[in-house]
Amino acid sequence: MELQDISDLQNKGYYVAVLNGAECKNINTFMDIVAKLFHFPSYYGHNTNAFLECINDLEWIPESNYALVVVDSELFMANDTKDNKLYIIDLLRKVSSEWANVPNYQGEEQFRHKADFKVIYK
Repeated sequence: MELQDISDLQNKGYYVAVLNGAECKNINTFMDIVAKLFHFPSYYGHNTNAFLECINDLEWIPESNYALVVVDSELFMANDTKDNKLYIIDLLRKVSSEWANVPNYQGEEQFRHKADFKVIYK
């Protein structure tokens, strides 16, 4: 993804986080890097449940839509198992779907808006 593409997303109201796949070698570094990129709060527990809680909230980010751009995606989670890599890819797909389908339960629309959460692999 080129700088112009990122600017286009930002101009369309997206918060854009760029994750370097070469730096994201396993599931733990993935969660740590994404937590920093999306400015997870200090109470973030550094586990899958806490990750899902925070990535499905993002109330602290003023933009109304979100994009996670994974550059050097061929190196993404290169030091982890194929199953863990597929798990994370599926998890991100589910996050995207949840944001697209708010409200997911009665009353949720009061606390969370429907949004676009793109995951782009480059």
